[in-house]
Amino acid sequence: MEDNQMKDLDILVTGQPGSGTTMLAGLLTSPDNMTWCTSEPIAPKKLLRMQNFLKLNFDIDAIGASYKEMPEHLDDLEKWAVKEVDARKRILSISQIMPNHVVVMHRDIRHLAAKYAVESGAGAQEVAKVMLSRATQLLEFIDDLPDDLVTIVSYEEFVNDKEYRDMIAGLIDWPFAGDANTYLSGRRRGERREGIFMLDTDNSECEEAMKAAHEACEEYQDRFGYSMLDGDNAECREEEC
Repeated sequence: MEDNQMKDLDILVTGQPGSGTTMLAGLLTSPDNMTWCTSEPIAPKKLLRMQNFLKLNFDIDAIGASYKEMPEHLDDLEKWAVKEVDARKRILSISQIMPNHVVVMHRDIRHLAAKYAVESGAGAQEVAKVMLSRATQLLEFIDDLPDDLVTIVSYEEFVNDKEYRDMIAGLIDWPFAGDANTYLSGRRRGERREGIFMLDTDNSECEEAMKAAHEACEEYQDRFGYSMLDGDNAECREEEC
């Protein structure tokens, strides 16, 4: 590879916070297969951790925060991906280096609202406002991309159905040989379901936030098929994926 030439970015993983993108980034990262999905903005500390994890040989001090400043040693990898859920930064990612594929994870907005309500302590209307903003930005991002560039992944099916996960792995041509918890160290871990860790905690206090978000994010819920689910099928869960 020529000096300063950027290795192709195989996949950009995105979605709303709490939709399973961190879990997916871990599954895509495998030292044995020399595959790497960096989680969130590329920063020296995270690169150093993954450099040691994958036993790559490069100078951390020479790397900046820009994807274009990533060194040519990435050519040693079989596959390389970036996970980014921040709306502004995922657009910046695309502007710096267009990936060969974009994987978008979605999840019932009620679950995302419940998680945000628990973590932020915000009231129902504030939660609904944040969820609507995030949902709108994600849909606009998807709609601005060519259809053949995007693979849409359902969180619910992904964590519950191995055949579905195998199908997604085939679509993106990347086996899930990594550990779902690679980037989840320090977070609480719950039930292990077919290799995916989930934390399931009933929390009745966020029911109003779930209802408000569901009503506010009608377009998002319709797009991904969640409008047909009633409240009984969308329990309030605080999960760490």
